[in-house]
Amino acid sequence: MRRLLKLKLILPGIQIIMTILAIFIDQSFNRGFGEGVNQVRANLVSNIEYVIKLLLGYDDIENYNFRLITVLLAIGFWYLVGLAIDKLIKHIRK
Repeated sequence: MRRLLKLKLILPGIQIIMTILAIFIDQSFNRGFGEGVNQVRANLVSNIEYVIKLLLGYDDIENYNFRLITVLLAIGFWYLVGLAIDKLIKHIRK
């Protein structure tokens, strides 16, 4: 039986990469201070993390701040989504 790389590992890994990319984008102009296009882009790149920050009331679209708790929540979200999809695929294959 072939072992496939599971989505529960792939999706959180992609979120980690996108968070690192968002930090680089944020720091690319004015060292992350103030409001600017770079911070809007960083928020959009951070994917579900931005939505979590918005729901918790931490940031708006014009301000990007790295917050460990929202990063961990985003990784957890994608882990659960990947786990659900993996279980669904396993159930369909039976």
